[in-house]
Amino acid sequence: MAASSSKSQKTDNAQPQGAKASIAMANAPQTVQLTRSWLKYVKDLPGAESAKASTRGPIVGDDAATTRGPKVGDDKPKPPQREEPKPNTTHDGKVHEAKYGEFGNQIFKDGAALDDIQQGYIGDCFLIAAMGAVAMQRPELIEQMIKDNGDGTVTVTLWTDGRALSTPGSGKAVEVRVSMKLPSSNGSTPTYAKSSSKELWPSLIEKAYVAQFGGGDYQNLNSGGSPGDAMTAILGTESTGFSTSSVNAKECVSQLESMLKGGKSVVAATFGKDAAKDNEPLRKLADEKNVHAWHAYVIKKADAKANTVTLFNPWGSSQPAELTAEEFKQLYVYVYTGSPKAPGSR
Repeated sequence: MAASSSKSQKTDNAQPQGAKASIAMANAPQTVQLTRSWLKYVKDLPGAESAKASTRGPIVGDDAATTRGPKVGDDKPKPPQREEPKPNTTHDGKVHEAKYGEFGNQIFKDGAALDDIQQGYIGDCFLIAAMGAVAMQRPELIEQMIKDNGDGTVTVTLWTDGRALSTPGSGKAVEVRVSMKLPSSNGSTPTYAKSSSKELWPSLIEKAYVAQFGGGDYQNLNSGGSPGDAMTAILGTESTGFSTSSVNAKECVSQLESMLKGGKSVVAATFGKDAAKDNEPLRKLADEKNVHAWHAYVIKKADAKANTVTLFNPWGSSQPAELTAEEFKQLYVYVYTGSPKAPGSR
């Protein structure tokens, strides 16, 4: 689900879009394009409690942060520069036009952090939440992804495979070289991913992801995607997950707490539009807790003793209330986790 932000840096005037559709908005489309993996998940819903930890789940949008210039004497050839991805997107049948502009060259200001991320006018919460989850647990891995080439371009290292791998950077690396120019419809702020502190790293990772996995077209991220796949692309490790219906509330919050303490990045996906259609108690709870359907959130904290879960909305605004484990199970259907271990851990 895409969003605008309430922070000092404003997004475009256009309304935000959803991970699959703007179902939280009054003008939500009535039909939603579902990917093959989402359909498989829906088909398996009656037996969701038997979901295995290796499944990807449903499709749902320091000192390291110093200069990023090339090392002296580094004569390694740069990868070919990618063409600028197509910047326009279509929402509810209307074309949202954007043009490339320059927004400085500050990739990082004070390192990568969860609070930096702000999803823009595109339904790629799955990717922005994955970025934020990794930035919260292992910011240095985000910082190592982006190299400033010193010529108005950056090289972003993404990973095309991480099967059966748990050590960051063990997958198949691909270097994606893109310009630092970003799409904008108003000329003053990037239209899509951005940072609350005007750092460019969220925008550049998103742009490289579009170039590598989105067919060079921002529109192709506007139908949502898998947070698990996004974490694999960022980390080069296999992502795993579980259906919240497969465990009881106590086990669920305990697993979340264990994952976070183990240095893992964790993202959760909310219930779908159809699930809330004829479920008044679910809609009421979602409204009360400020939780949006078909949206991906970062798990910030899980406390088994207090029986609570705290989440972060990748919009950078409209943050949900703290949930009990029982409320979390009602509102969130799937949990995804990446596999970066904390420094020094086994």
